[in-house]
Amino acid sequence: MIDTPSYQIIPVLMGGTITDVTEKTVKINLTGRLGVLVISRQFLDIEPVTRYTTVRFYFSYLWAEPQSWEYELLPLQQEGGLVPHLLGGVLTEVNDTAVKAMLPQRAGTIAVPLRWVFTSLVLTPGQQVSFYMSRIQKKTD
Repeated sequence: MIDTPSYQIIPVLMGGTITDVTEKTVKINLTGRLGVLVISRQFLDIEPVTRYTTVRFYFSYLWAEPQSWEYELLPLQQEGGLVPHLLGGVLTEVNDTAVKAMLPQRAGTIAVPLRWVFTSLVLTPGQQVSFYMSRIQKKTD
């Protein structure tokens, strides 16, 4: 039997600031000190990519799952716009306040507060998580 939530995990529009840029990745600090994403630049609809750019994208809570699933990064890599896609990752760090998950194909990491993870399972490194995320756009006023 699959341990599924009794409610739907719905993505919300998030904001953040790009705080570091490398040739392949960007580091985004979420507004409100809600987490840090270090992800591939291929997920951005922004040119040029510079530090201190404010961004927006859809993101959801994480759902920890008892079994592993295959998740496709291709829609997030190819489709433009703020369309959330179901993604997965593997927990690499778990402590009493936060978790960190690695995206498939080493496309990045997501670190969020522990309260963002929904599950009835005891969280451990190596555990599968699912969440929604869209491409990332520059925030315009």
